[in-house]
Amino acid sequence: MVLMSREVTELLKKSLELPVTDRADLTGSLIESLDHAKDESVEAAWETEIVRRMEDLDSGRVSQFVTTKFSADSLPQSNKRQAGLGASRSRP
Repeated sequence: MVLMSREVTELLKKSLELPVTDRADLTGSLIESLDHAKDESVEAAWETEIVRRMEDLDSGRVSQFVTTKFSADSLPQSNKRQAGLGASRSRP
């Protein structure tokens, strides 16, 4: 069970009394508000990763490659299943 403040618990109780469509709208709005929230530690981690990758490219430790053709054969088997590209599909 999740521990919530008294205020949040009361808000939840009132929200659960709303009609289904209103609860759905409220839920959507809450989820959308999370999508816009910034986590500074994530931003900093990405900045560090970007710098590391640029340094790797500049030093020659790694090289770039460009592909212009996508092939389902290049995907790991788990990704093929998620994308609906498993062995059960026949190839043209």
